[in-house]
Amino acid sequence: MQNGAAHSTLVAAKGAGPHGRHRAFTLVESLVVVAVLGILIALAVPVLQRSRASARASASLSRVQQCGASIIAAAENNAQRYPIIVPKPGANGVPGTMVEIKTPDSTITTHFFAQVTAWNYAIEALGGGRVEGAWRGEPRNAFRGIPAPSDFFLAQSFMTEPEYWTPGAEQSAQQWRAVGLSEVTAPSAKAVLHDPQEGISGSPIFFADGHGALKFLRDAGAGVPNSLEGNLNRPCVTTAQGARGRDYP
Repeated sequence: MQNGAAHSTLVAAKGAGPHGRHRAFTLVESLVVVAVLGILIALAVPVLQRSRASARASASLSRVQQCGASIIAAAENNAQRYPIIVPKPGANGVPGTMVEIKTPDSTITTHFFAQVTAWNYAIEALGGGRVEGAWRGEPRNAFRGIPAPSDFFLAQSFMTEPEYWTPGAEQSAQQWRAVGLSEVTAPSAKAVLHDPQEGISGSPIFFADGHGALKFLRDAGAGVPNSLEGNLNRPCVTTAQGARGRDYP
């Protein structure tokens, strides 16, 4: 009996301090715990950031595809031509530089190349309908995506004859017109819309054949300067050879 009591006292003493209290962590042990936690957090944060970025890219790609599908639908309801409003000819027979776009509340008068600021109204006017909630927002030289704000830029290649985008060629208002669906010679490689906000996986892009993909803008072909709109040299906006060109190999 005495041996049992002595053994119990010995076991209890192993986990206790000199006054019977449990021993606290030493500074070294605390630092080790903090270091381990720091390593775990450092490993977890990039994974979470990539996951969030991937989710945002997927959502933006979905919106680009919805907007692009509405553009294709509008073209199919507009004699197979992209829904561009062409300036009316003046007294000399030459097209002017301004267009009028009817909105539900008024009429917008804007430059031919700036009509993308009210592209949504043009599509509605042509009977193409619109993606629910995706066409509203502050008018800009882009689309305003909803609910998560994202600007989708329209390729101006669909607003002129292909020859307009030939380097060194003369550019004039006579070449401004709505491009037909059949004029796009490489629809799977010709961008219609793109989101300039590029993530780790690329930028959401809608192509003329109806598919969407994440691609890096730096991999796209160089744009052609537009003398009427300044030095507008952006890929996926002013493609060389216009609708007959390719934005990606």
